[in-house]
Amino acid sequence: MDPIDGGWDEHLVWYTFWAEDAELILTIPIGVESPDWPAWHFDSKSLFSVESAYKIAVQDRDNEAGRAAEASTRGGTTYAQFPWYKIWQLKVHNKIVKKKGAQ
Repeated sequence: MDPIDGGWDEHLVWYTFWAEDAELILTIPIGVESPDWPAWHFDSKSLFSVESAYKIAVQDRDNEAGRAAEASTRGGTTYAQFPWYKIWQLKVHNKIVKKKGAQ
């Protein structure tokens, strides 16, 4: 975004993206009056994960409800008495691909 007029920094968009992507990006309206919302959030290593997205969702929910989010994330058991940190520590595949013909 151009910090002066609040619109797209068209030069930067054209420089950064392929032409077909730049054309599409520049058609997206920018609403200065629109509220911000989390569309992507990363963890402390600058990586996106389901855990990092979940933490943001929980923080937003708890902020709106006027309670501390920390109790419902790592280590605490006050939110539904469930140790969520155990799920985040599981060593599982990122994606499971179903083989053709498998039920």
